[in-house]
Amino acid sequence: MGIDRIVIGIPSPKFKINNDSTDQALINELTKKYVYEKNHYIKQQHYIKHTILNMTKYKIENQKNNARCYSIYSDNAVKNKRLCAITIGRNHGNYFLNIAINPSNLSQDDLFELQGLFSILFNNHYEEIYQKGVVSHFEFFIDVSDIHIADLLLIDEGRRKTTLFKGTTYHGCRKSPLVCTMYDKAAQQKLGGALTRIEARINRRDIKFSDLVENGISNPFEKFFVVHKNSLQLIAQEWKQPQLVDLIQELGVYGATQGNPSARKKILERLHEHTVSWWQPQLFWEAHRKMLLEFKPAFLGGSLDEDQCPVML
Repeated sequence: MGIDRIVIGIPSPKFKINNDSTDQALINELTKKYVYEKNHYIKQQHYIKHTILNMTKYKIENQKNNARCYSIYSDNAVKNKRLCAITIGRNHGNYFLNIAINPSNLSQDDLFELQGLFSILFNNHYEEIYQKGVVSHFEFFIDVSDIHIADLLLIDEGRRKTTLFKGTTYHGCRKSPLVCTMYDKAAQQKLGGALTRIEARINRRDIKFSDLVENGISNPFEKFFVVHKNSLQLIAQEWKQPQLVDLIQELGVYGATQGNPSARKKILERLHEHTVSWWQPQLFWEAHRKMLLEFKPAFLGGSLDEDQCPVML
């Protein structure tokens, strides 16, 4: 298990004032403060862009009208590994800056190099990302070896939309606050044998990076569970509705029983009885919480030794 792709946004300043306020002196002061912070943010964007162009190995991966994504690569010519991707731009008048990292693909040396990159891009180095950043996207995963995905079924207890596309199960839409997926990792990486990945993806901008690391969120795995497909076939036989197998695989339990909450409850209860023994969401989340703490900077009292932390920045 581990942490896959993460995207941290550095939000642009917002003008905050009570709409009912009539204190002109206060309004003027807050306006000056907002203009100063916005100008500083724009200057920071220009500085980061200039530094990337002149001091790093980069490639422009995506370019839109008012935004560019720069993939930044290791200085090690042998590795030529991507360290991170930084997107800088403006959307409907709002400036934004996002940093995307894939910790599970980076070695300890790569992470130290990434730390050095942040030291030249940000005034307060990595600490600036940690303290000011908000969570835009976060992926927590569990890998199960020696079990073929064709034998498993990922069940959602909630009402998220279920989609089955090219062998990948999605519970939740692409930009939903929580999406859980199950796919064939061995096929994706062209590996031999069986390797199934179950991934919880968080999409939200209402939590600071530091709060996620230090305080966590609700366990993203707790509303899902895994069963063997033959268990679903058994339950479909009990209900004398063989079509349930295909319906639940394609639409999920909620979609397959829409309009019949009583049936949904009973089917979920029976499926729960057949949960695979290795599905332990509480233990999964405890392990991921420990991994999150590895992102805590040492100067804030991080309890883990940097030399021993695979994702410590």
